[in-house]
Amino acid sequence: LGEFLREGRADLAIMPRVPAAADLASLPLARIKKHIMMRRGHPLALDLIRNGVSSLTIDKIIQWPQAYTNLTPQAKIFKPEAAPCHLSFPYLNSSPAVLLDTNYIDWVPESSVKYWERIPGLISFELPDSICPPFTPNLIWSRRSSGNPENVWLRSLIIGKARENYGPAPESEKT
Repeated sequence: LGEFLREGRADLAIMPRVPAAADLASLPLARIKKHIMMRRGHPLALDLIRNGVSSLTIDKIIQWPQAYTNLTPQAKIFKPEAAPCHLSFPYLNSSPAVLLDTNYIDWVPESSVKYWERIPGLISFELPDSICPPFTPNLIWSRRSSGNPENVWLRSLIIGKARENYGPAPESEKT
């Protein structure tokens, strides 16, 4: 995406990692916590309901099949090869269908949890920072388009929605 921004084939991108390039500007949007999501009757869900989220450990998580998307960073301690099996989805919205009918669990950004928990049969639990620290999506654009009125307007809408949903920026503004 960094290349697309530099070449003018994309106006904006939202990514957890900012490509290192002097011709790109960025702004951190929010600190987003991760949750684990699964079907309501999943044995891990029942354990966490019974014993509380404070009983959650990486060892408890790793014993279950893992589903995840490659669009959001995973915890550094998460090693997919340690799980019984894992699925990687190219699209974030593929996961709920798998979770509803299997023992897979998924590591999900809190923004997706707000939407997916409306699906009957799914439940989520916030991951402690010790297991998976929050991540910061960044709004990225080419410095060349910084003054473009349409891009300024669009960036203001995205930034406004991020502030509305998550509060103040997690870091000082980067340019």
